[in-house]
Amino acid sequence: MDRMTSLSEAIRLLVEAEFSGYLKINFSQGSLGRVEKYEEFNDAGIIMTREKNSEKKSGENEFPLRKAVPVIFLFLTVLTGCATSAKIVPVRSDDVSSVSKARFVQPGDLVDLSFLCKLQTGEVVAATDPSVGRRTDVPQSSIYLMRDKDGPVSVTADVPLPLTEQPAGKEMPFEDEIVKHLAGVVTGMKEGESRTVRLTAQEAVERRAEDYIIKIARVRERTKKMHMSIDEYRSRIGKIPEVGQPVVFDPAVPGRVETITPSEVVIRFSAQPGTVAPTPFGAGHIRETENAYEIIIDARKGALVRTGPLVGRIVDVDETSITIDYRHPFGDEILVCDVAIEKVADAKPIKSRTGE
Repeated sequence: MDRMTSLSEAIRLLVEAEFSGYLKINFSQGSLGRVEKYEEFNDAGIIMTREKNSEKKSGENEFPLRKAVPVIFLFLTVLTGCATSAKIVPVRSDDVSSVSKARFVQPGDLVDLSFLCKLQTGEVVAATDPSVGRRTDVPQSSIYLMRDKDGPVSVTADVPLPLTEQPAGKEMPFEDEIVKHLAGVVTGMKEGESRTVRLTAQEAVERRAEDYIIKIARVRERTKKMHMSIDEYRSRIGKIPEVGQPVVFDPAVPGRVETITPSEVVIRFSAQPGTVAPTPFGAGHIRETENAYEIIIDARKGALVRTGPLVGRIVDVDETSITIDYRHPFGDEILVCDVAIEKVADAKPIKSRTGE
């Protein structure tokens, strides 16, 4: 970039920032030297014309940038040999990009943001736009859940909610963990800005190994016939039983009401042996025994799994069991998130107990 272009670019940036002051620039034998200093001034009515510029010494020129006027004047100095001349280029204030006037996120600000987070393999794990879940051209991880509502989420910048503040007995959902971590990285971004960030989550101190490393059966058994009282049926199913009514406890082995007597309801379950049914822990291969169906889960060590709000990783698989570690909020993954700042607002003042 030559010196003239460099000067023009510097002035453009000052205009966008609504600089209120003047520059003092040294010239040496007609060539641009350096910006010597800048100072604030209060008289917004001062506009230096070409005539005043011509009265300045050839070794030093000063020119102001004015604030709060409809037209901003850029003084572009054209250098030709050892001589200098000034060219005034008017720029309307409404031509300045709206991005330059956008607000920067400060700690404590209320921020509406949208995001799309992926694994490093490119599979989507969370997004504020629920339409992502309906797109066939976007690969989705097995832990992805589509949101019930559309639109950005609100956070307080740089004030993440710690796990210890969660209600007792409740876990922070995976998506809320992402929002919590994004609240800590949006400070300094600008309203309307988009950025790609990498999120990591260390092992949560509150999640003890004895509580969050669990074993589940690799072979699931599903009975072919189930008997229950009418009251139990109504309590578990939420309906009055009717013959032929569908009953699903496991999608891999659906059932129907077979018979109803004054004392009980009989449900018959069925499945096709040899078929494969999806499970949260891997593909389930169905086989039939005399009184039950068995689902043998083809679990893969290292795979991410989701159980309700928690995301974990399979750390061991043997003939009878699957071991899953739920201690890490992101399943010990690094998430790559495209985050966009939709709106920035001041934090609402907190009223004192006296109401003042």
